[in-house]
Amino acid sequence: MNTPRPETLVSDVQAPVTRPWWQLGLAAAVIAVVANLIVFAIAVGAASIDVRITPGPGESELVDLTAGPVILMSVVPALLATLLAAGLAKWTAAPRRWFLGVAAVILVLSLFPVAGLAISTGAKVTLALMHLITAAVIVGLLAPPLAAVELAKRR
Repeated sequence: MNTPRPETLVSDVQAPVTRPWWQLGLAAAVIAVVANLIVFAIAVGAASIDVRITPGPGESELVDLTAGPVILMSVVPALLATLLAAGLAKWTAAPRRWFLGVAAVILVLSLFPVAGLAISTGAKVTLALMHLITAAVIVGLLAPPLAAVELAKRR
């Protein structure tokens, strides 16, 4: 019995048509902002969680989290990830693998400061959830085109 080899199956798959990187990055930023603002509104409004953060590195005074930092910390990672994805797509043979590895490391590193804050468990869960949402949106929108690029480079 002749079983097709994986490379034969892969070569028969057509790479999906994708949008320009800037459009994917903009979509990731918008979706992450909306999703995180919904989580923030539910946490602060409906659940009455006092979400507090330090205003900057090295500062110990906690301040109430507002929508501004939620928006900023949703947009900046999306835009930086888009630049990373575009660069990896251009300069590496396995851009999806590299992107997923870097994204995983950055996600884990982003959760350490949350764990170290002297805030309520509810606030920690809210902040961690927003980090996870941002990562999921970014990876969900940027990894599939990188897989298509990777597939095209193998041909």
